[in-house]
Amino acid sequence: MKPHSALTGLAGTSRYLRPLLRLGAWAIVAGAATVAQAQFRAIPNYVGIGAGLQFRNDVYNHFSGAAPISPRLVSLPFGQLPTEQEGQEYWCPDCQQTNPCQGVGHGALALGSQGQWSCTSGATPPNGFPLALDASAATHRIRSLAANSSTGDALSQGQSRLNDLATANANYSMGANRLQNLGTGAVNGDAISYGQAGAILNGLNLNSHTVTGLTAAIANGQALAFAQNGGQLTTNQPSISVISTIENSGGGTPFVINAPAAIVAGNALVLVIGVFPTASSFTLPGGFTQVRLDNAGSNWTQMVACKTATGSEPSSYSTSFAGGGSTTVGAVIQLSKYQLCPA
Repeated sequence: MKPHSALTGLAGTSRYLRPLLRLGAWAIVAGAATVAQAQFRAIPNYVGIGAGLQFRNDVYNHFSGAAPISPRLVSLPFGQLPTEQEGQEYWCPDCQQTNPCQGVGHGALALGSQGQWSCTSGATPPNGFPLALDASAATHRIRSLAANSSTGDALSQGQSRLNDLATANANYSMGANRLQNLGTGAVNGDAISYGQAGAILNGLNLNSHTVTGLTAAIANGQALAFAQNGGQLTTNQPSISVISTIENSGGGTPFVINAPAAIVAGNALVLVIGVFPTASSFTLPGGFTQVRLDNAGSNWTQMVACKTATGSEPSSYSTSFAGGGSTTVGAVIQLSKYQLCPA
C-alpha cells in the first residue's frame, strides 16, 4: 500500500478539477456570446495545459473573421484627416456625405480612394452623388423622377417634351412614321400639314414631276394651266422689231441673207429658210441652233434656227445645204424682249 500524504491528495483533486474549470470557462464564453447576439465574442482567460495555444488560435480567429468582433473606427474631424492612404478608413464626425469629403456636416465614413478622401461610403442618395463612374441599372428602371427643369436633368416618360431636347444638328429620321396633329403653319419655318389650305411656299422643286389639277389663272401671280384659254402674259411678249429682206437666190448654196438693222444684244434672231424641191441637211451660220426641220415630201423643205444676238453680229449670214434644191428663200427676224434662243 502506497504512503498517503496531503500533497498527493491535493494533486489528485486538481486532476479532477481541471476539466471542471475548463467547462466553466466555455460556459462563460457561450453565455457572453448569447447576450451579445453573436456580434462579439470575448477571448477568455485560458488556463491549464494548452492554454497558450488556445489563446493564440482565438486571437487568430478574431482577426481572420472566423469569430465575430465589434470594431470601432478611429474618429478624426475633417480638419485633422491625414494625407490620403488607399483603403484607410476613419469616422469623420463633422464631414458631409460627399465625394470628396467636405467639412461642416453631420458625420460620414472617410475612405481613402483614388487619391482623395471619399465620404460617400454607406451614404444614401442624394448624398452619395456625384458619381465617380458611369452607373448601370442592369436592365432595371429608375422610377419616380421629378419633371426635368434645367439642362442636365434626366428626361422621364410622360413628363418630358420634345422642346426639352437640344436643337438637332443633323437630319432626323422618323423611321417611316408620321408626325400627326400638326398645327396650321403660319410663319416661316413652320411645318405644313397634310391638307392644309393657304400654305405659302418660298420655292418648290418638283424633281421633273408635273403639277396637275390647276384651276385656270384669272389674276396676276397665278399659275397658268396647260392649254388654258385666255392666259395672258405681261412680260416676255415677243415683238418683231426688224425683218430682213427676203431673198430669192434662184438656187445654189451657200445662201446669204443680210442682217436686220439695229440688232440689240440679248434679242432673239430667228433664221427661216425654205428650199424647193428639197434639202437634206443645213450648215448654219455661227451661233445659230436648228430648232425645226419640215419636209413636204419632195416638194418643199423648211428649216428654222435661232440664236441670241451678241454685241458684234455680222452684216450677213451664210447658210449651206445639201440635197439639190433649185430655189431658195429665207429671212432673219429679230424679236425684241424675248431671249428664246441659246447664246
